[in-house]
Amino acid sequence: MDDDGPFPEEPADTRTAIMRATYDALCKHGYADLTIQRIGEEFPKSKSLLYHHYEGKDDLLLEFLGYMLERFEEREAPADGAADPETRLRDFLDHTIPVPGEERNPDFLRALVELRAQAAHDEAYREQFTRTQERFHEHLADIVADGVETGAFRDVDPEQVASFLATVLSGAMFDRVTTDSDVAAAARAELHRYVDDCLLAEST
Repeated sequence: MDDDGPFPEEPADTRTAIMRATYDALCKHGYADLTIQRIGEEFPKSKSLLYHHYEGKDDLLLEFLGYMLERFEEREAPADGAADPETRLRDFLDHTIPVPGEERNPDFLRALVELRAQAAHDEAYREQFTRTQERFHEHLADIVADGVETGAFRDVDPEQVASFLATVLSGAMFDRVTTDSDVAAAARAELHRYVDDCLLAEST
C-alpha cells in the first residue's frame, strides 16, 4: 500500500485488518461485485471472523465508511506548529482534487462513488455519508475561520465558504469518476483563483 493510502502500515489489530481487507477488495471489485467472500480473500486471519461480526457486505461497508472518517479526522487534526491557514487550505484542495499523475488510488475513488450512490435509496448509507459530509464541511470551515481570525483571509462567512468549496470538490470528484471529462486541472485552478481573489486579505 502506498504511503498516501489509508493503510500505509501493517494492521496491528483485527478490526484494522478487516478494514484493510475491505479496502483492498473494494478497490479490486467495486461495490456491485463485492462479497464477504471476496473480502475474506484479502483477510489474513480466519474468515469466520467476518461472518461472526457482520451480517453481510453492507453491514461491513457501513463500518468501513465510519472507520475511514475516523482516519480522516486523525489525519486532518491540526498539529502543534501546523501550517498557516492559506497553506492548509491549498494543500487540502490539491489533495482532494489530484491532477493526472498525482492520483493515488483511482480504483478506490470509483468504489467510493458507487457507495455514495447507495445513499439515494438506503437510509443507513445516507446517514453515514451525511456524517462524512458534515465533518468534511466542518474541517473546511475551521480552516477558513482560522484564516479570518489571523487576518490571512477577508471577513467572510466560514460556513458559506465551506459549503461552496465542499460542493465544488464533490462535483469534481463525481465528474472525474463518472465521465470522460478531464475536469481536475481546471477545477483546481479555479479554486485556487477563488482563494486568491475572494479569500486572501491581500490578493497575490
